[in-house]
Amino acid sequence: MSNAKSKMNKLMKVSPSNFCKKLFALIVLACFQTSTWAQDSTEPDKMNSPSVNPVIVASLIGNNGLNLQTIFSKAISPTSRFGVFGIADLYGVYNTKEQAIRNQQMAQTHLTLRTVKGLNVSVGVFFENHSGFRPTIGLQYNLFVNGIHLLLAPRFDLSQTYNGEMLGILEYTYQFNEDWKIYTRVQGLYNRDLKNDIHSVSYGWGRLGASYRNYRFGVGGNFYWLGPKKITENNLGLFLDVILF
Repeated sequence: MSNAKSKMNKLMKVSPSNFCKKLFALIVLACFQTSTWAQDSTEPDKMNSPSVNPVIVASLIGNNGLNLQTIFSKAISPTSRFGVFGIADLYGVYNTKEQAIRNQQMAQTHLTLRTVKGLNVSVGVFFENHSGFRPTIGLQYNLFVNGIHLLLAPRFDLSQTYNGEMLGILEYTYQFNEDWKIYTRVQGLYNRDLKNDIHSVSYGWGRLGASYRNYRFGVGGNFYWLGPKKITENNLGLFLDVILF
């Protein structure tokens, strides 16, 4: 038992450089596997390979508060390998006495460089309402095939506590006709303070509903684990997303 515990401690004590190497190896492996999968598909999914990447504004009106998220990924020009990638998350609780403690704000913006199909490397800034601004580097990998959209976005902070983070989004849509689709999504994030070797924040989100033209709606839930003690913060309710081109 003690040997197993000591091995686990060694695994958790990862240096920033080793963490980056492992994240890079993971994303490269995923790229090769999913690229092979996409090439093996006999029918290209034109509906899920947009020539113009949209800006997505997503909301969840829940039992404890309101979640808002925006995601965008844009090339500087149609032929440019350079672009901009950004995510912003806001969560506000209804209880006014607890807003100063429980409200959460996060935003990150990256300048990106496309290396191979679907894979970008990036450098940018990250902001969080408790820790402030910090420079960050990362990767973003997007796959669109057969009604599936996969986004993997690991990143690493270059100052302060040198946090490492992995973000993953998996969406599946089943199309009934030109306007209507079934829409599902799972989204997860894990962020760790590597300097102090402690858990920072992690979450799991789920969505189940329908898509009508540029709107998505249904039921959803957000489940957070905050800080070293992994304090839980959950929000269950109805979601509405708007896709802006």
